[in-house]
Amino acid sequence: MTEHRTADASVLVRDASGGHHPPVESQPAPLPHQPLPAEAEFYEPYAWTLNAYPTIAEVMGHLRDEIGRIDSAPRGWQLAEVATNVFLLACALGNAVDDHLMGKGYDFSKAGAVPPVRPALRLAESALKLRRRIRESRMRWLIGWRDGWEAAVTAYAEVFVPAGPPDQQALTRCGRRLSSMLTAGLPGALVRGRLKNPAFFHVRDLTHVDMLTLGGKLVARFPDRRTPVLITGIRTAGSYFAPLLRAYLNNEGYQSVDVVTLRVKNGLSVWEGSRIARAAQRDAVGVIVDEPVVTGGTLLKVAEILRKAGFPPDHVVALNPVHPLSRDWRTTPELLALSKNILALEPEEWHKRQLLEPAVVQGVLSEYFDARGYAGTTVVSSGRGEELNAQLPALSEDQWHTRLKRIYEVRLMDPAGRVETRFVLAKSVGWGWLAYREFIAGQRLSAHVPPVLGLRSGFLFTEWRLPEQGDLPERRDLVVDTLASYVAARVRSLGLGTDPSPELNQANQHEGLNLLAGLLSRAYGWKPAAFLKPLPDARRREDAPPGMDQRSIVHPQDGFRAPRHGKTRTRRRRPRLRSGGCHPSFCALTGRGADPHRPVHQGIRRRHRGAAALSQQAAGRRAANAPRGGRPQRGAALRTG
Repeated sequence: MTEHRTADASVLVRDASGGHHPPVESQPAPLPHQPLPAEAEFYEPYAWTLNAYPTIAEVMGHLRDEIGRIDSAPRGWQLAEVATNVFLLACALGNAVDDHLMGKGYDFSKAGAVPPVRPALRLAESALKLRRRIRESRMRWLIGWRDGWEAAVTAYAEVFVPAGPPDQQALTRCGRRLSSMLTAGLPGALVRGRLKNPAFFHVRDLTHVDMLTLGGKLVARFPDRRTPVLITGIRTAGSYFAPLLRAYLNNEGYQSVDVVTLRVKNGLSVWEGSRIARAAQRDAVGVIVDEPVVTGGTLLKVAEILRKAGFPPDHVVALNPVHPLSRDWRTTPELLALSKNILALEPEEWHKRQLLEPAVVQGVLSEYFDARGYAGTTVVSSGRGEELNAQLPALSEDQWHTRLKRIYEVRLMDPAGRVETRFVLAKSVGWGWLAYREFIAGQRLSAHVPPVLGLRSGFLFTEWRLPEQGDLPERRDLVVDTLASYVAARVRSLGLGTDPSPELNQANQHEGLNLLAGLLSRAYGWKPAAFLKPLPDARRREDAPPGMDQRSIVHPQDGFRAPRHGKTRTRRRRPRLRSGGCHPSFCALTGRGADPHRPVHQGIRRRHRGAAALSQQAAGRRAANAPRGGRPQRGAALRTG
């Protein structure tokens, strides 16, 4: 089977009902894949970002590299990106050290609801506390290193957070302080561990600017700079948000700001508890920072910890960046008592919402299209653009990982004065290094995805193609062949080299197999899906795993390029999947484990057709056994044609 690379690939834009939109009149030919030279040069060294779960040793290496780039990075967006990367990687290391110091913990709260087991639980908790004291006494040197690292990160953040162009010399100086501490011989178990992915920056559209905006609201609530403040961060988010807020308050002139981060389910370490107790004795304000509130259970647990330590109720406040799906958080019964002490950042106030304003996008697109030889670029407001944006929610899952996106109508003028109209999709893909994988994947998969214009400030800009005259519904064999070629291209082009799955499975951060099995079970019944689960680890590791779009599984409406009838959307919709690095099930899906020399797409097609045949047989048996006039059994109505 040959790969489809026709230049007249088009897009099918679906309305809310799922049907095809009437075709538009003629439109320009698709843009060529031609990244901005400055962006291509900047993102080229970041192939490592395809793996969203590097080891801590790799994090330290990447951090050294980013610190080395500060002094040479061009002023402007490049320096801002490098500065952001240094901060993100430094916080990732701090989070890993805190978790290592804590060790394994256990949450006995649910079991404690059963009266007969409470005495045994008290003994278990006492034993756990004793074990932690012994562990911390053995790691006093690491606690001292951690305190020094916290101070160095705070000094860097104080230079990093102010608005406006960053001070390059000050960043370089603070970066060297961080770099000097990376020579310490950290424990092997720590550096072999994997980064805990910061989903709030990776897949939920938050930026460090949002925490600074919340900091402004905190200052308005407690304007007295003499008030002591204890920032209590809930890990993992708190390891990133707390240093940002501390730096902001320090720059605002607050005289005493301390930080502690907790992983609530694991309980408190001795040094975490002592910091909280000291702050309570000083009548400090306890500020809780975390990801957007869902049920509020964790938030309430931290508030209770502060209350028991001696914080008055009016001195406990939480900062909540409200997610679009949790706008009704104030009505949650558990949060009613605390809601008046929660400072909220509504979705419309998020920084990335501001970056989607037409005036901001106009500047970015002008840079992209000027480099392509156009003499003028204008973002226009039109009914067609509004119509396309109104259809976007119907093409996406309404989930926590659904990304912020917008389509723009752009009028372009060439040097001869001719005007053409194109549409551009801007989609949030992460923050800092956590977004770069999309640009790299777009370049390596250029035969299968829409033209990538560029990546800027966490937004990937791609051309959005409208329906062509004469578009027809996709044929099943064309869809299968196109998907097979696409998956094969990912296997060939986005390899990670090492498989992070074993460590992620141990840390309960890898749900890829379960998700994929669930998707296949809905399509083919349980038997073919169950085949994926018992694969031995040796089979899974025969090939280097391919890098995956952090939450990507291909759906019927997903974006890929096919001849004439293929849509050209940039990225797949994202079902919940924590696996940021790979799918171990790719060997099963492609059949490469059985015959590594067989082309990948052939394995996919063979397995697809075999599973479809099994599904047809199973559906026939269920239909034959179903009672007449009764309700069809599950799976009897599966369509395979």
